[in-house]
Amino acid sequence: MGEFSEQIIHEANRLAVEDPRRNLGIALGQLIGTESPTKDTILDVLAARQQFTPEHLPPLLFSSLQYLALKDGKGLSSFGTMNSEEWKKYIENAVNVHRPDLTKLLKERNVQSFIIRRYFPAKLLARVAYGDSPVSMLDIGASLNLGLAAVAGDNNGEMFNGIELNEVPKNLYDGRVNLASGVGVDLFEPDKEWVKACIWPGHEDERDTIERASASLKDRTPQLSFRKLDALEMGEVPDLQDRFDIAVASGMIYQLQPELKAKFLETVGKVIKRKGFLLVNDYPPEVNAKDSFTYSTEVIPIVDGLLRQPLKILKAESPFYRKSRYPRPFVATQWRGTWEPNSSFAWPESWFC
Repeated sequence: MGEFSEQIIHEANRLAVEDPRRNLGIALGQLIGTESPTKDTILDVLAARQQFTPEHLPPLLFSSLQYLALKDGKGLSSFGTMNSEEWKKYIENAVNVHRPDLTKLLKERNVQSFIIRRYFPAKLLARVAYGDSPVSMLDIGASLNLGLAAVAGDNNGEMFNGIELNEVPKNLYDGRVNLASGVGVDLFEPDKEWVKACIWPGHEDERDTIERASASLKDRTPQLSFRKLDALEMGEVPDLQDRFDIAVASGMIYQLQPELKAKFLETVGKVIKRKGFLLVNDYPPEVNAKDSFTYSTEVIPIVDGLLRQPLKILKAESPFYRKSRYPRPFVATQWRGTWEPNSSFAWPESWFC
């Protein structure tokens, strides 16, 4: 446990001083490095979740503590400002008061997010690639399973309030996506209160966004369904095979080890139709999620189950997708002069050969 403790502290010290995860990680590392109720609790959790790394545990602990505080109706104003000593006291108290509930959360949950603006690229891709034609879409890691409802309900960007688009011609995303069928898959049933608890200090307005999205979108897209399912097992489900035109994956691939990433991409190839697309919103591979909040969207054509060369279609300044723009090389080499309002985009034939 001493080595695990040191690794948690090492990872925490890599974060910016103002990052709330830093002090929480230092406090957790120190607590499990000595005899304490927290150490006993974490040992119990790690016995059940042996795949946990020093990077997994602090964010999940934070979300679990915030979830319990919200459930108790307590204020969260101190969560973004506590130093490591204050965090140690808070964690120890939470273990003493809520140990069964806290242990259950740490054993059974994962950090989840729902950022509706991340689904704008899916709207853009569906309109450009398929126009008014029916399209079948898969949302991998669907969280609240409202993202494809926003894609289907949007007309000209109004569902993605708060996003600032630079160099993105409006005629590319004007009009509605003809969503014939949509499926969201996730390891967990949609849980609004848990997702709200996973929001970090400084982004509290996202809770209001989630409430508005839930009120306006829930149960209004009958062609959208949900499956509680491991994404790595999708390809073995008969009615999901060869079914989708577009699969969407946000903020998940960067977390996968290389062998699991390869398995995931192979699985996606099994659920996409003969010709289709995987749309990935994620940290670019050349940056570290701790060091940069740069976020990008890639479109990966899939033909006969095989992935083609990806194209970056949008770049955002952060995972919250508030400001997005076209990468200029993409505009110059792939899209120049190839679109008209309300018409399908002629994808380069080289993608499908």
